[in-house]
Amino acid sequence: MRVRRHPSRAPARKGSKLVEEAEELAKAFTELAAANSVLSRTLQAEKEKFASIFHDTKEGMMLADAAGRILLINPAARALLGRQGRAVETVQRILQPEYASRPSVDEIFSAERRTIAFEWERRDPKLLILAGVADRLGKSPDAAAYLFIFRDATLEKRGETLSRDFLSLVSHKLRTPLAAALGFLEIIKRDAGNLTGEQKVALTKVQSESEKLRRLVEKLIAFSTVQSPASIVLERMETRLEEVIDTGIKSANSASDPAVTLKWEPASCAHLPKLKLDLLLLKEVLANLIENAVKFNPAAKKFVEISVVKDEGSVRITVKDNGPGIPGEEQAKLFRKFYQIDEFFTCQAPGFGLGLAFAKNVVEAHGGSVGLNSEIGVGSEFWLSLPLPRGR
Repeated sequence: MRVRRHPSRAPARKGSKLVEEAEELAKAFTELAAANSVLSRTLQAEKEKFASIFHDTKEGMMLADAAGRILLINPAARALLGRQGRAVETVQRILQPEYASRPSVDEIFSAERRTIAFEWERRDPKLLILAGVADRLGKSPDAAAYLFIFRDATLEKRGETLSRDFLSLVSHKLRTPLAAALGFLEIIKRDAGNLTGEQKVALTKVQSESEKLRRLVEKLIAFSTVQSPASIVLERMETRLEEVIDTGIKSANSASDPAVTLKWEPASCAHLPKLKLDLLLLKEVLANLIENAVKFNPAAKKFVEISVVKDEGSVRITVKDNGPGIPGEEQAKLFRKFYQIDEFFTCQAPGFGLGLAFAKNVVEAHGGSVGLNSEIGVGSEFWLSLPLPRGR
Protein backbone atom coordinates (compact mmCIF):
# COMPACT_ATOMS: atom_id res chain seq x y z
CA MET A 1 0.00 0.00 0.00
CA ARG A 2 1.36 3.41 -0.93
CA VAL A 3 1.42 6.07 1.75
CA ARG A 4 1.00 9.60 0.61
CA ARG A 5 3.06 12.17 2.45
CA HIS A 6 1.60 15.58 3.12
CA PRO A 7 4.02 18.25 1.83
CA SER A 8 2.89 20.69 4.51
CA ARG A 9 4.68 18.75 7.29
CA ALA A 10 8.28 19.30 6.02
CA PRO A 11 8.19 23.09 6.29
CA ALA A 12 6.83 22.69 9.82
CA ARG A 13 9.87 20.60 10.82
CA LYS A 14 12.19 23.02 9.08
CA GLY A 15 10.58 25.95 10.88
CA SER A 16 10.90 24.11 14.18
CA LYS A 17 14.61 23.57 13.60
CA LEU A 18 15.13 27.26 12.80
CA VAL A 19 13.39 28.20 16.00
CA GLU A 20 15.61 25.85 18.00
CA GLU A 21 18.74 27.27 16.38
CA ALA A 22 17.55 30.81 17.04
CA GLU A 23 16.93 29.94 20.68
CA GLU A 24 20.40 28.38 21.00
CA LEU A 25 21.96 31.43 19.37
CA ALA A 26 20.06 33.75 21.70
CA LYS A 27 21.20 31.64 24.66
CA ALA A 28 24.83 31.82 23.46
CA PHE A 29 24.58 35.61 23.09
CA THR A 30 23.11 35.85 26.60
CA GLU A 31 25.92 33.74 28.06
CA LEU A 32 28.52 35.76 26.13
CA ALA A 33 27.04 39.01 27.39
CA ALA A 34 27.08 37.67 30.95
CA ALA A 35 30.71 36.55 30.56
CA ASN A 36 31.66 39.93 29.12
CA SER A 37 29.95 41.63 32.02
CA VAL A 38 31.86 39.51 34.54
CA LEU A 39 35.12 40.11 32.65
CA SER A 40 34.46 43.84 32.49
CA ARG A 41 33.80 43.98 36.22
CA THR A 42 36.94 41.92 36.90
CA LEU A 43 39.06 44.16 34.69
CA GLN A 44 37.63 47.25 36.34
CA ALA A 45 38.35 45.82 39.79
CA GLU A 46 41.93 44.95 38.76
CA LYS A 47 42.38 48.39 37.24
CA GLU A 48 41.20 50.04 40.45
CA LYS A 49 43.47 47.76 42.48
CA PHE A 50 46.48 48.63 40.28
CA ALA A 51 45.64 52.34 40.47
CA SER A 52 45.40 52.11 44.26
CA ILE A 53 48.77 50.33 44.54
CA PHE A 54 50.41 52.65 42.01
CA HIS A 55 49.21 55.86 43.65
CA ASP A 56 49.32 54.85 47.32
CA THR A 57 52.65 53.02 47.51
CA LYS A 58 55.45 54.79 49.37
CA GLU A 59 57.98 53.87 46.71
CA GLY A 60 58.38 56.05 43.65
CA MET A 61 56.99 54.54 40.45
CA MET A 62 57.20 55.85 36.88
CA LEU A 63 56.14 54.24 33.61
CA ALA A 64 57.97 55.47 30.51
CA ASP A 65 58.09 54.45 26.86
CA ALA A 66 61.26 53.47 24.98
CA ALA A 67 62.01 57.12 24.18
CA GLY A 68 61.85 58.07 27.86
CA ARG A 69 58.47 59.84 27.70
CA ILE A 70 56.73 59.52 31.06
CA LEU A 71 53.33 57.86 30.71
CA LEU A 72 52.48 57.53 34.41
CA ILE A 73 54.07 58.86 37.61
CA ASN A 74 52.79 58.35 41.14
CA PRO A 75 52.72 60.95 43.95
CA ALA A 76 55.63 59.28 45.80
CA ALA A 77 57.85 59.64 42.72
CA ARG A 78 56.90 63.30 42.36
CA ALA A 79 57.69 63.92 46.03
CA LEU A 80 61.05 62.10 45.92
CA LEU A 81 62.08 63.97 42.76
CA GLY A 82 60.70 67.31 43.97
CA ARG A 83 58.23 67.57 41.09
CA GLN A 84 54.94 68.15 42.94
CA GLY A 85 52.70 70.35 40.82
CA ARG A 86 55.26 70.56 38.03
CA ALA A 87 55.03 69.09 34.56
CA VAL A 88 57.06 66.00 33.80
CA GLU A 89 57.84 65.02 30.22
CA THR A 90 60.76 62.60 29.98
CA VAL A 91 62.94 60.65 32.39
CA GLN A 92 66.00 62.46 31.07
CA ARG A 93 64.48 65.91 31.63
CA ILE A 94 63.11 65.10 35.08
CA LEU A 95 66.64 64.22 36.26
CA GLN A 96 68.65 67.00 34.63
CA PRO A 97 70.53 68.88 35.82
CA GLU A 98 70.13 68.06 39.52
CA TYR A 99 70.62 64.28 39.42
CA ALA A 100 73.53 62.12 38.28
CA SER A 101 72.36 58.71 37.06
CA ARG A 102 74.42 55.53 37.45
CA PRO A 103 74.12 53.94 34.92
CA SER A 104 72.95 56.70 32.59
CA VAL A 105 69.33 56.70 31.41
CA ASP A 106 70.48 55.96 27.85
CA GLU A 107 72.40 52.93 29.11
CA ILE A 108 69.29 51.70 30.92
CA PHE A 109 67.20 51.97 27.75
CA SER A 110 69.81 50.23 25.58
CA ALA A 111 70.74 47.43 28.02
CA GLU A 112 70.26 43.81 26.96
CA ARG A 113 69.18 42.77 30.44
CA ARG A 114 65.52 43.18 31.30
CA THR A 115 66.08 44.48 34.83
CA ILE A 116 68.68 47.15 35.62
CA ALA A 117 69.57 48.49 39.08
CA PHE A 118 70.24 52.23 39.18
CA GLU A 119 71.10 55.12 41.50
CA TRP A 120 70.10 58.77 41.06
CA GLU A 121 72.22 61.10 43.17
CA ARG A 122 71.62 64.77 43.95
CA ARG A 123 74.29 66.79 45.78
CA ASP A 124 72.53 70.15 46.34
CA PRO A 125 70.92 71.53 48.43
CA LYS A 126 71.58 68.33 50.42
CA LEU A 127 72.64 64.82 49.51
CA LEU A 128 69.81 62.64 48.20
CA ILE A 129 70.36 59.17 46.77
CA LEU A 130 67.45 57.39 45.09
CA ALA A 131 68.05 53.69 44.43
CA GLY A 132 65.85 51.33 42.47
CA VAL A 133 65.35 49.11 39.44
CA ALA A 134 64.13 49.69 35.90
CA ASP A 135 62.11 46.79 34.51
CA ARG A 136 61.61 46.50 30.75
CA LEU A 137 58.03 45.44 29.98
CA GLY A 138 57.95 43.66 26.64
CA LYS A 139 60.42 41.63 24.61
CA SER A 140 61.44 44.23 22.02
CA PRO A 141 63.57 47.09 23.42
CA ASP A 142 62.29 49.40 20.65
CA ALA A 143 58.62 48.90 21.52
CA ALA A 144 58.93 48.33 25.23
CA ALA A 145 57.78 50.33 28.22
CA TYR A 146 59.96 50.76 31.29
CA LEU A 147 58.76 50.67 34.87
CA PHE A 148 61.03 52.58 37.29
CA ILE A 149 60.63 51.73 40.99
CA PHE A 150 62.83 53.61 43.46
CA ARG A 151 63.17 54.77 47.07
CA ASP A 152 65.23 57.10 49.24
CA ALA A 153 68.43 55.18 50.05
CA THR A 154 70.48 58.12 51.37
CA LEU A 155 70.92 56.84 54.94
CA GLU A 156 71.60 53.31 53.73
CA LYS A 157 74.29 54.51 51.29
CA ARG A 158 75.86 56.72 53.96
CA GLY A 159 76.05 53.67 56.20
CA GLU A 160 77.67 51.65 53.41
CA THR A 161 80.23 54.40 52.86
CA LEU A 162 81.09 54.56 56.57
CA SER A 163 81.29 50.77 56.70
CA ARG A 164 83.54 50.65 53.64
CA ASP A 165 85.83 53.34 55.03
CA PHE A 166 85.98 51.57 58.39
CA LEU A 167 86.79 48.19 56.80
CA SER A 168 89.47 49.75 54.62
CA LEU A 169 91.05 51.61 57.57
CA VAL A 170 91.06 48.62 59.92
CA SER A 171 92.34 46.17 57.32
CA HIS A 172 95.17 48.47 56.24
CA LYS A 173 96.12 49.11 59.88
CA LEU A 174 96.32 45.35 60.44
CA ARG A 175 98.26 44.71 57.27
CA THR A 176 101.50 46.49 58.23
CA PRO A 177 102.16 44.87 61.65
CA LEU A 178 101.04 41.51 60.28
CA ALA A 179 103.55 41.72 57.43
CA ALA A 180 106.28 42.56 59.96
CA ALA A 181 105.30 39.64 62.19
CA LEU A 182 105.33 37.17 59.30
CA GLY A 183 108.72 38.48 58.18
CA PHE A 184 110.31 37.99 61.60
CA LEU A 185 108.71 34.55 61.96
CA GLU A 186 110.37 33.53 58.71
CA ILE A 187 113.76 34.77 60.02
CA ILE A 188 113.33 32.80 63.26
CA LYS A 189 112.35 29.70 61.30
CA ARG A 190 115.62 29.85 59.35
CA ASP A 191 117.48 29.56 62.65
CA ALA A 192 115.33 26.68 63.87
CA GLY A 193 118.43 24.69 64.89
CA ASN A 194 118.62 26.64 68.15
CA LEU A 195 114.98 25.88 69.04
CA THR A 196 113.59 23.02 71.07
CA GLY A 197 111.06 20.62 69.58
CA GLU A 198 108.25 22.30 71.50
CA GLN A 199 109.35 25.74 70.30
CA LYS A 200 109.44 24.52 66.67
CA VAL A 201 105.85 23.24 66.97
CA ALA A 202 104.75 26.54 68.50
CA LEU A 203 106.55 28.52 65.76
CA THR A 204 104.90 26.47 63.01
CA LYS A 205 101.50 26.99 64.62
CA VAL A 206 102.00 30.75 65.02
CA GLN A 207 103.17 31.05 61.41
CA SER A 208 100.18 29.02 60.14
CA GLU A 209 97.65 31.08 62.07
CA SER A 210 99.34 34.35 61.05
CA GLU A 211 99.12 33.28 57.42
CA LYS A 212 95.39 32.60 57.84
CA LEU A 213 95.00 36.04 59.36
CA ARG A 214 96.90 37.56 56.43
CA ARG A 215 94.50 35.90 53.99
CA LEU A 216 91.50 37.21 55.93
CA VAL A 217 92.91 40.74 55.94
CA GLU A 218 93.57 40.56 52.19
CA LYS A 219 89.96 39.48 51.64
CA LEU A 220 88.76 42.30 53.86
CA ILE A 221 90.74 44.82 51.82
CA ALA A 222 89.41 43.37 48.55
CA PHE A 223 85.81 43.45 49.78
CA SER A 224 86.09 47.03 51.03
CA THR A 225 86.52 48.14 47.40
CA VAL A 226 83.56 46.15 45.99
CA GLN A 227 80.76 46.56 48.52
CA SER A 228 78.17 47.09 45.79
CA PRO A 229 78.10 46.30 42.05
CA ALA A 230 77.73 50.02 41.23
CA SER A 231 80.96 50.90 43.09
CA ILE A 232 83.16 48.43 41.20
CA VAL A 233 85.45 49.72 38.47
CA LEU A 234 86.08 46.74 36.18
CA GLU A 235 89.30 46.36 34.24
CA ARG A 236 87.82 44.34 31.41
CA MET A 237 89.92 42.49 28.87
CA GLU A 238 89.12 39.72 26.42
CA THR A 239 89.77 36.53 28.36
CA ARG A 240 89.11 32.85 27.84
CA LEU A 241 86.93 31.35 30.55
CA GLU A 242 89.26 28.42 31.14
CA GLU A 243 91.99 30.90 32.06
CA VAL A 244 89.73 32.47 34.70
CA ILE A 245 88.94 29.06 36.18
CA ASP A 246 92.54 27.81 36.05
CA THR A 247 93.86 30.90 37.86
CA GLY A 248 91.01 30.63 40.37
CA ILE A 249 91.98 27.04 41.15
CA LYS A 250 95.64 28.02 41.59
CA SER A 251 94.64 30.89 43.90
CA ALA A 252 92.56 28.64 46.17
CA ASN A 253 94.87 27.36 48.92
CA SER A 254 92.56 24.49 49.80
CA ALA A 255 92.61 23.12 46.23
CA SER A 256 96.06 21.62 46.92
CA ASP A 257 94.86 19.80 50.05
CA PRO A 258 95.58 16.04 49.62
CA ALA A 259 92.14 15.28 51.09
CA VAL A 260 90.49 17.17 48.21
CA THR A 261 89.63 15.66 44.82
CA LEU A 262 88.99 18.42 42.31
CA LYS A 263 87.39 17.61 38.96
CA TRP A 264 87.58 20.14 36.12
CA GLU A 265 87.50 19.65 32.33
CA PRO A 266 88.98 22.67 30.49
CA ALA A 267 87.67 21.20 27.23
CA SER A 268 84.14 22.21 28.28
CA CYS A 269 85.13 25.83 27.53
CA ALA A 270 86.66 25.15 24.13
CA HIS A 271 83.53 26.14 22.17
CA LEU A 272 83.01 29.41 24.07
CA PRO A 273 84.12 32.82 22.76
CA LYS A 274 86.41 35.14 24.69
CA LEU A 275 84.58 37.30 27.22
CA LYS A 276 85.38 40.85 28.33
CA LEU A 277 86.03 40.21 32.02
CA ASP A 278 88.00 41.50 34.96
CA LEU A 279 90.31 38.50 35.33
CA LEU A 280 91.66 39.41 38.78
CA LEU A 281 88.25 39.90 40.38
CA LEU A 282 86.61 36.83 38.81
CA LYS A 283 89.65 34.73 39.67
CA GLU A 284 89.10 35.72 43.32
CA VAL A 285 85.39 34.82 43.01
CA LEU A 286 86.25 31.29 41.81
CA ALA A 287 88.90 30.91 44.51
CA ASN A 288 86.33 31.88 47.18
CA LEU A 289 83.78 29.36 45.89
CA ILE A 290 86.37 26.57 45.81
CA GLU A 291 87.69 27.39 49.30
CA ASN A 292 84.13 27.46 50.69
CA ALA A 293 83.42 24.06 49.11
CA VAL A 294 86.36 22.65 51.05
CA LYS A 295 86.38 24.76 54.22
CA PHE A 296 82.75 24.07 55.16
CA ASN A 297 82.90 20.35 54.35
CA PRO A 298 83.58 18.05 57.33
CA ALA A 299 83.91 14.92 55.13
CA ALA A 300 87.21 13.07 55.33
CA LYS A 301 87.31 12.86 51.53
CA LYS A 302 86.21 16.13 49.98
CA PHE A 303 85.03 16.29 46.39
CA VAL A 304 84.80 19.48 44.32
CA GLU A 305 83.60 19.56 40.71
CA ILE A 306 83.71 22.62 38.43
CA SER A 307 81.50 22.57 35.34
CA VAL A 308 80.69 25.03 32.56
CA VAL A 309 77.41 25.07 30.60
CA LYS A 310 76.15 27.47 27.90
CA ASP A 311 72.57 28.54 28.54
CA GLU A 312 70.54 30.95 26.32
CA GLY A 313 72.86 33.91 25.89
CA SER A 314 74.88 33.26 29.01
CA VAL A 315 77.42 30.82 30.41
CA ARG A 316 77.04 29.21 33.83
CA ILE A 317 79.97 28.10 35.99
CA THR A 318 79.05 25.71 38.80
CA VAL A 319 81.15 24.65 41.80
CA LYS A 320 79.69 21.46 43.29
CA ASP A 321 80.71 19.80 46.57
CA ASN A 322 79.83 16.76 48.67
CA GLY A 323 79.40 18.77 51.87
CA PRO A 324 76.59 18.62 54.43
CA GLY A 325 74.20 20.77 52.38
CA ILE A 326 72.56 24.03 53.41
CA PRO A 327 69.13 24.35 55.09
CA GLY A 328 66.53 26.03 52.88
CA GLU A 329 65.89 28.86 55.35
CA GLU A 330 69.58 29.78 55.29
CA GLN A 331 70.14 29.84 51.54
CA ALA A 332 68.72 33.31 50.83
CA LYS A 333 70.92 34.83 53.57
CA LEU A 334 74.27 33.44 52.44
CA PHE A 335 75.08 36.22 49.98
CA ARG A 336 74.78 38.90 52.67
CA LYS A 337 78.03 40.32 53.98
CA PHE A 338 79.25 39.07 57.39
CA TYR A 339 76.74 36.20 57.38
CA GLN A 340 77.71 32.64 58.27
CA ILE A 341 75.62 29.63 59.24
CA ASP A 342 76.05 28.29 62.76
CA GLU A 343 78.99 26.09 63.69
CA PHE A 344 77.16 22.80 63.01
CA PHE A 345 77.31 23.56 59.28
CA THR A 346 80.44 25.73 59.14
CA CYS A 347 82.53 23.35 61.25
CA GLN A 348 83.72 26.49 63.08
CA ALA A 349 85.71 27.49 59.97
CA PRO A 350 87.39 30.88 60.34
CA GLY A 351 86.22 33.74 58.17
CA PHE A 352 84.35 37.01 58.00
CA GLY A 353 81.42 35.80 55.88
CA LEU A 354 82.49 38.08 53.02
CA GLY A 355 83.34 35.60 50.24
CA LEU A 356 79.84 35.11 48.83
CA ALA A 357 78.90 38.78 49.18
CA PHE A 358 82.11 39.60 47.29
CA ALA A 359 81.21 37.06 44.58
CA LYS A 360 77.68 38.44 44.21
CA ASN A 361 78.85 42.03 43.79
CA VAL A 362 81.60 41.19 41.29
CA VAL A 363 79.38 38.96 39.14
CA GLU A 364 76.50 41.46 39.13
CA ALA A 365 78.95 44.21 38.12
CA HIS A 366 79.67 42.04 35.05
CA GLY A 367 75.93 41.92 34.28
CA GLY A 368 75.54 38.38 35.60
CA SER A 369 73.92 36.63 38.54
CA VAL A 370 74.75 34.12 41.28
CA GLY A 371 72.79 31.44 43.10
CA LEU A 372 72.88 28.01 44.66
CA ASN A 373 71.15 24.65 44.77
CA SER A 374 71.61 22.57 47.90
CA GLU A 375 70.23 19.45 49.55
CA ILE A 376 70.88 18.39 53.14
CA GLY A 377 73.13 15.33 53.27
CA VAL A 378 73.92 15.49 49.55
CA GLY A 379 75.91 18.68 48.98
CA SER A 380 75.72 22.10 47.38
CA GLU A 381 76.12 23.69 43.98
CA PHE A 382 77.10 27.37 43.86
CA TRP A 383 76.80 28.89 40.40
CA LEU A 384 77.52 32.13 38.63
CA SER A 385 76.12 33.16 35.27
CA LEU A 386 77.88 35.59 32.91
CA PRO A 387 76.37 37.10 29.72
CA LEU A 388 77.79 36.04 26.37
CA PRO A 389 78.34 38.51 23.52
CA ARG A 390 75.31 39.04 21.28
CA GLY A 391 74.67 36.27 18.83
CA ARG A 392 77.04 33.83 20.55
